[in-house]
Amino acid sequence: MPALPLPNVIRTERLALRPWAAEDAPQLVEALGESVDHLLPWIPWATAAAPSIGQVETLLSRWKAERESGANFIYAACRATDERLVGGIGLYARVGPGRLEVGYWMRRTESGKGLATEAARAVTSAGFALPHVSGLEIHTHPSNLPSRRIPEKLGYRFLGVRETGERSSAVYECRSDGE
Repeated sequence: MPALPLPNVIRTERLALRPWAAEDAPQLVEALGESVDHLLPWIPWATAAAPSIGQVETLLSRWKAERESGANFIYAACRATDERLVGGIGLYARVGPGRLEVGYWMRRTESGKGLATEAARAVTSAGFALPHVSGLEIHTHPSNLPSRRIPEKLGYRFLGVRETGERSSAVYECRSDGE
């Protein structure tokens, strides 16, 4: 798949989705620290304890490199009004030719406010604006009902549960042709 020529910033009514920066490390440490129990069952890269600033800096460097290489485009999801970090969302070129996967997380204190749905809607539109993208997928843990509601609200079609290694994923698809 070609590099992802996505917008640098995507704005919604309540959010500014922008590339992660090194300066985000303290906010990310705070967000992940308060959300350990909230994220651990669902996010493969979540840790059982709050990550250190060094671990977060390494994560941010990796996300920046993935963005610069065009492989993945991972956004910080911040409130539009004050830049408070509420979560993260990305488009990942890991599900096959012409397809991207949408992945998202929200900090515990921001869950249940519709922000993940708002961000996923915006990223879905951005993904389909790319000429080489014919489909998007969202993979969630089968037991994560709040996360599963997001693709359902956005009109993604449930394809079933897939076993991948030690993980099971409920897989949803949205195609550019509307099928």
